[in-house]
Amino acid sequence: MIIHVRTSANFREIRMGGIGPGILYRASHPIGDGKEDRAITKLAVHTRIAAILNLTDTDWEIKRKAIMAPWYRKILDAGGVIALGMNFDGMSRQFCVQLRRGIRFMLRRPGPYLIHCYAGIDRTGFVAIILEAVMGATIEEIIDDYLKSFLDEELLAPRDSPQYKLDSAVVHEILAKINNGEPVTEKNLREAAEHYLITKVALTVPELELLKEILAGKVFL
Repeated sequence: MIIHVRTSANFREIRMGGIGPGILYRASHPIGDGKEDRAITKLAVHTRIAAILNLTDTDWEIKRKAIMAPWYRKILDAGGVIALGMNFDGMSRQFCVQLRRGIRFMLRRPGPYLIHCYAGIDRTGFVAIILEAVMGATIEEIIDDYLKSFLDEELLAPRDSPQYKLDSAVVHEILAKINNGEPVTEKNLREAAEHYLITKVALTVPELELLKEILAGKVFL
């Protein structure tokens, strides 16, 4: 059972596998008047976020909310925000269609990129898992990143403990879903994620390859 203790801002860089430095970030919703929201604002400005995949809001909703966050409104006005209004089912047609829109947006816009939903856990977690797997992260790295949205690093259970196995089960369930219900191993992890993006999300092979080049920092738009 995961203990729901949030990190101070739930904003962090995704840096694993072949993902280059200063390219990809994840967060909870950055607009609000709480301490976490103000902390995310400082971090987003510091990291020079230039493009945002908003997984939770519609266009109308984010235009209304962005009034409260000048830094976000600036990116929005520059065409650097895509509001996807996604549901919570990563295997559904609606989710996959919107994820395709989001990735194609990334292929047209320079980063650094920020992915966020509301809590920064479910929808953001799913998308992060897919991108991390495609870029060659290990299952252990993916699980640790997912759990950091719930726990301070000091509270993460040891990897060889029953608690860690219990907490990490949700990631294994997600990976099995994208692999036609079969368990994912280190050997087929990247293949399963690529298969999901091509067959479910309907990216083309050239789009997938460009996405990997962008996330690796080998292509700058």
